[in-house]
Amino acid sequence: MQLTIYYRPEDAYLIDKVDRKARHERKSRSAVILSLLEKGFESGKRLGEILIDMGAISPADLSRALQLKQETHAGKRIGDILLEEELATREVVARALLIQSNRDRANMLELEDVPGIPGARSGTRRSRTPSGHTDPEQ
Repeated sequence: MQLTIYYRPEDAYLIDKVDRKARHERKSRSAVILSLLEKGFESGKRLGEILIDMGAISPADLSRALQLKQETHAGKRIGDILLEEELATREVVARALLIQSNRDRANMLELEDVPGIPGARSGTRRSRTPSGHTDPEQ
């Protein structure tokens, strides 16, 4: 897919910011723009809403998972229920969690080893200490 962006001269500073961010993060301009759009459209949403937006599950799938959570899976996360009921794949749930959290992949995943997601471990959260080092125990 190709996308062309037209902008006014007074908006050139925004493109410059995108270019600086792309160089800093070693990403393409397109990847930076898409991540900014994703944050704008998906910020503050719950996991199920993001999965519906992605086309990964239907509203009926989410309703079913929420009903199961209420009836028999109290205390379980909705992502885990969707996985157990085979309503979503691990990869798509991991992607939705990334979108939802806007944090480093290794810091936010609580799923067991998810292919292609470095640092994901069962029940292990990594956090940064004040000095910036990764602490796998926190």
